[in-house]
Amino acid sequence: MGQILKDHVKTLIVESAIKDIFENGMIGSSMRKIANNANMTVGNLYRYFENKDELISFIVEPVLSRINKIIQKNTNQIIDLRDDHFDMSHISIEDIIHTLDELSVELVDIYNETPKPLLILMNHEKVSGNILKWFTKLIMEFMISKNYVCDENRKRCELLARTYAVSLFAGMKDCLANNELDKNELSIVIKMYFRSCISFIDKNFEDLEV
Repeated sequence: MGQILKDHVKTLIVESAIKDIFENGMIGSSMRKIANNANMTVGNLYRYFENKDELISFIVEPVLSRINKIIQKNTNQIIDLRDDHFDMSHISIEDIIHTLDELSVELVDIYNETPKPLLILMNHEKVSGNILKWFTKLIMEFMISKNYVCDENRKRCELLARTYAVSLFAGMKDCLANNELDKNELSIVIKMYFRSCISFIDKNFEDLEV
């Protein structure tokens, strides 16, 4: 006879895992602590999730799915938990701007509805690494579309794109952590931040010989 898994128990495990992660960090959290917080045995917990990675993936997947709907619509790509390959050779400047504009609204919506899963996603080593790679590819494609990249400077441009992506990702997280603005105002700030980053990159390349 197969195991009977109950939805309310799974919900309890997820809530316990989120609590443990915010108290002890991603690395410091453990299946034993999660089981204790959920008032169950570790053995029972493993009936629902094979390991901590599977549990965390279950927490962040709904958030990542919402983000990917926008990314896929505008770029025909997705950010995956496993694959970090992105082909953006077909993306126009308009696609890039539309993607960032729509993300600025969706991220604030997600943060208002499920802030902790979103923060867990952004601090998940594999996911955040893939988000950074996606931002890097996006910025690199922008520079290519503006004819700033050539064979001689490609390595430099790739490093610059990565550096800009790190700043873009960190700024986005910092904006979302701001509790002083309402939802609409925060969306506007993130949109302005994204666009100003693109303008800053554009102006730097116009003024400097890369």
